[in-house]
Order: sequence, then structure tokens, then C-alpha cells
Amino acid sequence: MTAKSKNPFDFSEYFTQIDPKSVLDQWQKAFGQAQIPQVDTTALFETQSKNLYALISANQAIMAGARNLMQRQGELMQEALNDATKAMQDMGKVTDPGEAAAKQSELVQAALDKALANSREMSELIANNYQEAANAINERFSEALNEIKTAVSKNK
Repeated sequence: MTAKSKNPFDFSEYFTQIDPKSVLDQWQKAFGQAQIPQVDTTALFETQSKNLYALISANQAIMAGARNLMQRQGELMQEALNDATKAMQDMGKVTDPGEAAAKQSELVQAALDKALANSREMSELIANNYQEAANAINERFSEALNEIKTAVSKNK
């Protein structure tokens, strides 16, 4: 039995090394000790906590999307190999040179069409994955700005 090889493109283990609770505890100590006149430091801490969890959530979504993308790429590669095998078998059955040239042209066109469709699918998967994460971060950023504004003006 062989050992499972490590995927050099799997960065998920780096995110598991970040302990959000520890980071939040450090922030709470810093914000708890800070006494800034006319600023609600508890609200600022809560805002930063939400920001951290939003980033963690976005990173997890991106990593899940990357895993899905790699899985789909593997499926497409398997389909391409199956198509190539079938094409070779079909070409082996053709004996007439004119028919062979026509069949070869047909196979090349089909392969090109499929490659373009697969490329488009991969592009859409990537764009959708990152757009979802960006939307979540942008939404959280807007919320955070409003929360900070409220925290700063609360005690005026």
C-alpha cells in the first residue's frame, strides 16, 4: 500500500493553523485595556470579531471552490481520455483514405468544440467562486464601516 501523496496546491492546512479564538482573545485584551474617549471599544471588538469570521468564511468558501474546480478538472481529463480512446478506435475502423481524412477533421472539430466548452466552464466556476467570496467580504466591509461609525459616535 502506498502512502497518500500530498497535493502541493492544497493550502487548506495553512488556514487550520489559524485559531480564531486565540486571535479574538488577543484582540479582546487589547480592546479591553484601551480606553478611548467617546469610543465604544466593546463594539469595535465585536466588529473585528465579525470581520475575522467573515474572512475565515470567505477563505473556506474559496478553498471549497478550489477543491470543486480540481475535481471537475479531473472529471474533464477523464472524459477527454475516454473521447480520445474512442476516437482512436473509430479511426482504426476506417480503411478509405478520403473517409479517414473526413473523419479526422470531424474528430478534431469535435475535440476543439469540447475543449472550448470545458474552458468556458472552468472560467465560469472560477469567476463564480471568487465573486461569491468577494460579495460576502464587500457586504461585511460595508457593515463594519457602519458599525465603526456607530461605535465612534455612540458616546458623543
